[in-house]
Amino acid sequence: MTINGNVKFDNSGQNNYTSLPDKVPDGFRPVDGQSIIVFPQCAFSLLVNVDGSIQALGDPKATYSTAHGCWMAA
Repeated sequence: MTINGNVKFDNSGQNNYTSLPDKVPDGFRPVDGQSIIVFPQCAFSLLVNVDGSIQALGDPKATYSTAHGCWMAA
């Protein structure tokens, strides 16, 4: 699974492993461990778990950023 794109965050706020309501669908989830989608322009990341749950970490700072992630999917 590869994720690349551009994102505009509308809000700022520190996240400390904040659980998101969305889930990655079956067939696109990481097969092992926890995978990361990084947003390097704002030191923010999403942590994707094998069950499809997603956690936010960092502060998106209401900015534009690229997004990059890659993992093996079942």
